[in-house]
Amino acid sequence: MLEASTAVSRPSYEQVASRIATMIQQECLAPGAKLQTERQLGARFKVSRNTVREALKVLSTAGLVRVRQGSGVYVTSPTQPFASAHITLDMSVDPEHIFSLLEFRLGLEQQTARLAAERITPRELRALEDTLLQHQAAAQARDGESFHRMDLAFHATVAEATHNPFLLSAVQTTTQLHSWAIVSSLTVTPGSLLAASAQHQKVFEAISRGEPEQAVAFMTEHLESLKLSYQQEVRRRLA
Repeated sequence: MLEASTAVSRPSYEQVASRIATMIQQECLAPGAKLQTERQLGARFKVSRNTVREALKVLSTAGLVRVRQGSGVYVTSPTQPFASAHITLDMSVDPEHIFSLLEFRLGLEQQTARLAAERITPRELRALEDTLLQHQAAAQARDGESFHRMDLAFHATVAEATHNPFLLSAVQTTTQLHSWAIVSSLTVTPGSLLAASAQHQKVFEAISRGEPEQAVAFMTEHLESLKLSYQQEVRRRLA
């Protein structure tokens, strides 16, 4: 059994995202409440503004906050489906459960890939392509934090294209629970980030062509590859 202490720490911006989520809960901030500025949050949590900015992007992807350009950051309104999914940011997953979570996620994202290929709109397809390009750029630069954030965004955007809020919430939950562990295993293996990005490309192309079964096959290939990478990293740490 792999002890929890051997797991790689979450990125600093995700830790700050967790602390902001806790702050919102503890202070009972209602939907529509405005958060402090990036500078104020940075001072409060003793981190840089850039770290706060990345944390807010994670919370925005999770549906907890909404960033309004020129206005500020607000707690999400109750009309946005399943905003409570942010609770998972404070949850931990024991290393031996990562594989069970991946098994659950595989079935979940096979369904989102299939439905996205059938239902995606032109606007959503453009958004997915933009996310893919940013993911590829992060992979090429070996920027682990940006890669992690855009990985979350890619899978959330695919799920959003199903037009099923239950699937979107479930995907956001599972990716937040374990993606940091998966990405940490990818970043230590040369070429792994580029390989994962290429797998995203294949999923995107199948969805854009409206080919549900191909989208399922490529999403399966992607997640099975992530599972293998994590297994290899676990064995490396135990050696």
